[in-house]
Amino acid sequence: MFYKHLKPFIFILISLFILCSCEKKEILIGFSGELTGINSDLGIHGRNGAALAIEEINNSGGINGKKLSLLVKDDEGKPEKAKQTDKELIKEGVTAIIGHMTSSQTMAALPEIEKSDVILLSPTTSTPLLSEKKDKFFRIQGSSEFSACALGSFASQNFDIKNFLILKTEDNKNFTEPYQKNFLKCFAKNNTPITHKTIPLEIEQVKDFLINIYSKKDYQGILIITSARRTTVIAQVLYQMEKKPLLFISSWGATEALVRHGGKSVENAYLAKTGFTEKTRKDYKNFLEKYIARFGKVPSFSAEQGYLSVKILALALEKTKGKKQGLENAITNIKNYNSFQGNLTIDEFGDTILPVSIVQVKNGKLDKILEIEPKRNFLK
Repeated sequence: MFYKHLKPFIFILISLFILCSCEKKEILIGFSGELTGINSDLGIHGRNGAALAIEEINNSGGINGKKLSLLVKDDEGKPEKAKQTDKELIKEGVTAIIGHMTSSQTMAALPEIEKSDVILLSPTTSTPLLSEKKDKFFRIQGSSEFSACALGSFASQNFDIKNFLILKTEDNKNFTEPYQKNFLKCFAKNNTPITHKTIPLEIEQVKDFLINIYSKKDYQGILIITSARRTTVIAQVLYQMEKKPLLFISSWGATEALVRHGGKSVENAYLAKTGFTEKTRKDYKNFLEKYIARFGKVPSFSAEQGYLSVKILALALEKTKGKKQGLENAITNIKNYNSFQGNLTIDEFGDTILPVSIVQVKNGKLDKILEIEPKRNFLK
């Protein structure tokens, strides 16, 4: 008889035990970026930065008592693969996805994100084609329309350039085409002849390509819109040819890898960056020390962005107590976050607002020479 009276209570206790044991003991975060391929340095450093941030957060107790766990996928720099990896991450139960590292992969994968209950937070996607849209896409990198326009205005106002060459690759058109458009819009010198050329995707072909171009005409100014690796190769070939045009480099190529591998060939080149890392800051020095100790190399720009992406996501997760529900509102309520790169605000569309810096390569370092506050009317 006594056992019969206890049976309902035993059933309840067993049910509670099962429910508790089924509850997730960690918060799963996805990462998808190019880990193999020509732009793999972007993805590898982005992943490393994200992993370091997660380790720091877990060492401080995690989020709402739960540890974060990073599930990594390689999108191979291919749009179709980006869709596939995001589908896999969503199916495996991630709370959010950090990715992708280039605009074309992000735009290809976004429809899959929109069908899910997961947000996509990109460290480095900067295409203006995703600006001012209410969707599940958020970014830490400011829109490239601001940096492109700032660089175009700077070139126009400070140099009397008689002819201009624009070099861009066919890949990542969602970045390259808007960047060119906004640069030229603010360069706005109607009497300056502009020549457009498409850079070969095969790096081995770049030398012959440039020799052929320069056999017809010398150029006083060149805008290079491609990755840091290809930009470096172009600059080195020009240096070997003893050509010394004014070099303007897009934000895609404006990384520490450009300076590290470009050497003298990129000396005096001009770049525009959304946000400029203040390397004298104590928190940056701490990040630098930990990154080198953990990965054995100096962090690139994408490592900083991957690290910052997870820190921003963690702030939002603290507000939602570790749940994916409410993340969209939590992220867009982040204002004036004191980051390495200045005070960072995420607006109602999930776009990051940061100052734009005009930077010159000087003595093997990036030297900030001008800072501009980004405003919409700046582009009008």
